[in-house]
Amino acid sequence: MATQEVNFDETFFTNIEECIKYNSIGTLNWAIHTLTIIRERIDVGQKVKYKNIDLTPDTYQELLHEHYGIYVVKGVYPKMSLKHKVYFKLENTENGMNLIYTGQEENKLFRWIADINENESLVRVLPTNVVTSETLSLAHLLLL
Repeated sequence: MATQEVNFDETFFTNIEECIKYNSIGTLNWAIHTLTIIRERIDVGQKVKYKNIDLTPDTYQELLHEHYGIYVVKGVYPKMSLKHKVYFKLENTENGMNLIYTGQEENKLFRWIADINENESLVRVLPTNVVTSETLSLAHLLLL
């Protein structure tokens, strides 16, 4: 059985990058799902090219790091371990406080205490010394 070769150009990844900027959990999940399908095809040996260069699992992961934040790369490669700490900040919004991904830069606004379960963590807000429970979802991890 012959496998079809797929060739992506810069526009494909740029369009997905633009969709992610809508700050919608639905479009974020769609982008991660789409990029995961491409990863799975590369993993099973299908020829996938970017700008006429064959993608390997390693070069595809590098490409994702180039175009997207760690939250997307980690969504496509959930078993990938991070070699650095990841920090968040609390941001006031119309709907209350949101936990926002800030990258590798430590902030002095809050301190993580413990995970309650897979989706919730206890966080101490340092200026007020208040302990709060934060729900962590992909929507809170969006970079602006």
